[in-house]
Amino acid sequence: MDVYKKLGQGTRIYEGEERFKFWWSGSQKGRIGVGIMVKEDLVEEVIEVKGLDDRILKIAVVCGRKILHVISVFAPQEA
Repeated sequence: MDVYKKLGQGTRIYEGEERFKFWWSGSQKGRIGVGIMVKEDLVEEVIEVKGLDDRILKIAVVCGRKILHVISVFAPQEA
């Protein structure tokens, strides 16, 4: 689960005062995409990361006896 095999998807660790893991999914050209950032102490509770396409990313996190599904969606706006 650390690195996606497809182009346009991946993970990265960000370090500062605290550490975070960032999962992202986007177009191969890098123009659009979506991501979810999770604090390091919760990363081990992530049981699924699924990039549905370049605009939708879903993760499942174990929270006690329940599973929380978080969906991040890129919705472009036009003026």
